[in-house]
Amino acid sequence: MDMVELRGKEDLESLAKNKWGIPEPAKDRVGVDAGVLDFVLVPGVAFDRNGNRCGHGKGYYDRFLETNPKVFKCAVCLDEQVVENVPTDEFDKTPDIVIAAQGIVFQSKTTNSDN
Repeated sequence: MDMVELRGKEDLESLAKNKWGIPEPAKDRVGVDAGVLDFVLVPGVAFDRNGNRCGHGKGYYDRFLETNPKVFKCAVCLDEQVVENVPTDEFDKTPDIVIAAQGIVFQSKTTNSDN
């Protein structure tokens, strides 16, 4: 998975949508050096209060985050996406923070301002 630079709303809206309706850049669009990223918004289907995340099942973000461990991982979700328990395996990467309408659902100890 490559990250690409978007320079505004028009740039985002110009992306073609895949079969699931998700905007994607053209295959020939050059990605940015992931080493310059310091923040990634991480998608998910469900999250729990331990920071566990259920993605969309392909592992794209987990593999990206494995090779870029220093990037800050933020997940934003609806209250309805917060569940009691999300099963995980050794490949799943935990966001640094999970934020829902109800507030902060999970915050890793390394991002907690009290430490």
